[in-house]
Amino acid sequence: MRRFGHSIAPMNYFEKLPEGCIFEIISRTTPADAVKSTILSTGFKFVAKSDEIWGRFLPSDYQKIINRSKLPLICNTKKELFFSLCDSPILLDSGRLSFFIDKHSGKKCFMIAARKLEILGSDDIHSWQWKKHHESRFSKVAYLHAVLQLDIRGKIGTKMLSLKTDYTAYLVFKLARRSCELEYANSIIRFVKYESDTETEEQANTLKLVTSAKLRGDGWMEVELGHFNSKDGSDGPVEARLFEMKHCLSEILSFTSPEDTARLSTSSRGFNSAAKSDVVWEKFLPSDYQNIISKSKSLLASPSMKQLYFSLCDSPILTDGGKMSFSLDKKTGKKCFMVSARELAISWSDTPHYWAWSSHPDSRFSEVANLRFVCWLDMRGKIETRLLSKRTNYAVYLVFKLKSGYYGLETANTFIRFVDRESDNEAEERASVVSLSRQEGPGENQSKRRDDEWMEIEMGKFFNDAGEDGDVEARLMEVRRLSAKGGLIVQGIEFRPE
Repeated sequence: MRRFGHSIAPMNYFEKLPEGCIFEIISRTTPADAVKSTILSTGFKFVAKSDEIWGRFLPSDYQKIINRSKLPLICNTKKELFFSLCDSPILLDSGRLSFFIDKHSGKKCFMIAARKLEILGSDDIHSWQWKKHHESRFSKVAYLHAVLQLDIRGKIGTKMLSLKTDYTAYLVFKLARRSCELEYANSIIRFVKYESDTETEEQANTLKLVTSAKLRGDGWMEVELGHFNSKDGSDGPVEARLFEMKHCLSEILSFTSPEDTARLSTSSRGFNSAAKSDVVWEKFLPSDYQNIISKSKSLLASPSMKQLYFSLCDSPILTDGGKMSFSLDKKTGKKCFMVSARELAISWSDTPHYWAWSSHPDSRFSEVANLRFVCWLDMRGKIETRLLSKRTNYAVYLVFKLKSGYYGLETANTFIRFVDRESDNEAEERASVVSLSRQEGPGENQSKRRDDEWMEIEMGKFFNDAGEDGDVEARLMEVRRLSAKGGLIVQGIEFRPE
C-alpha cells in the first residue's frame, strides 16, 4: 500500500492508468521525478524511458547547441543524451564555452572559459600566465602570478539561458601551493544594457574568496558571485564580475605612510577610494590604540578609522586621569605623549612663594605651573618606553609660555637619560645648553613657537628600540649661576617622534 494524495491507494491503481495519462503526468514533472516514477508501475517504467518524455526534458534548442560542438555525441536514446549532457559537459564555440544540463531540473548550464573572460592585465606575462591543466575541461587556464588590481568578468546572453529561471554565477578556480592576499574580494552581477559599472559597484557584495569557497565534485573550487533571473531572455548580456581592486590597493597603501597615502589618493580614482578604507587607516593607528583610548574620558565618536586617525592627530586626548595627553604624529602615525606639569618633578613646586598652580585657557591640562621666583630651576619628566612607538627616534620638548617681564631664563642645561642605565651625574656631563628666552641667533638651542600658541624647546633625543629600556627621563636645570628667575609658565614635557 502507498499513500496517493490524501488517501491510501493500492499499487495496482497505477497499472490501470492509460499510457497517455501517464505520459502527461510524467512530462509535467522533473527529470528527477521521472526517474522516481519508474517504481510505481510497469506503465510508468515504460513511459519514463521513452524518447518522447526525455525529449521534453531536453532544452528546446538542444540540437542547435550540440551542433556548435566539434565532438560527436553518440547516444541511442534521448534519455542517454540527457544524462550524457548532465555528466559530461561538451565544449562549444571552439572551446570557449562549455554546456551541460542540470540533472534535477533539465535547465541549461554554461561555463565560460578563462580565455573568454575579460581579465585585467591577462596579457602581461608578469601578472598572468596561460597554462594547460590536466583537470580542466578547457585547453588553457589563467594562472595568477601577481597583480595590484584583480578584476575578472564574464558575460553571456540571457537568450542562451533557460527562460524564467533563477541562476547563480560562480567563479571556478583552484589555489596554487603558494597563494597570498586572496581572502577578500567583491562581486557583482549586472545586466549590461541597464546598469553601469559604477552603479553596480556601489552595491557590490564582499566575499571571502578562500574560506567561502566550496569544493566541487570535479576537484575544483567555486565561490558564488551572485544571482539573477533570466526572465524571457530579452535583457541582453548578463555580466558576473569579481574584483579586488580596492582591497589590493588598500593593502598597498597600508604598507606606506599616512603622508604617502594622502599623496597617492590624488593619483587615481581607485587609490582615492582605497585611501578611505578602514583597512588602511587602522594599520596606521598604533596596535594598542584601543587600550590607550580606553584610559581617556573623552568620547571619540569617529565613524571611520580615517576620521579617528586625524582626530587623534589634531585633538590630543587626556589619559590616566588627565596626567598625560596622547596624540599621533600626522606624517607617521607614531605615538606622541605630553606629561602634564603636575606629573613633572619640579623643585620647590609645592612652595607657593616659588611656584603657583592655576588653570590656563590655552592648556590641554587642568593646571599649569607658574614660576614666580627661584634661583634653583630644576624640572624633570619621565615616561615608560613601552608606551612609545617601537624602533622610533624621539625628541623631547619642554612646552611653555613666557610672561611679560620674565627674567633669568637666558640659558639652561638639558639632557635625556634611560633611568636604569645612566646616573644623573653621568648624563649631566653631556648636557646641552638651551635658551628659553631667545628664538633667534647662533649658539644655544633656540625655542620655537608651536601651532597651539605655546613655545617649545628641544631637550634632547633618544632612540626607543623595543620599548624594554624602562623609564626615559628628560631634565632641564639651571643650578650653577643661581641668579633670580621668573615669568615661566610650564604646560608639560612632550615626547614625540622626530
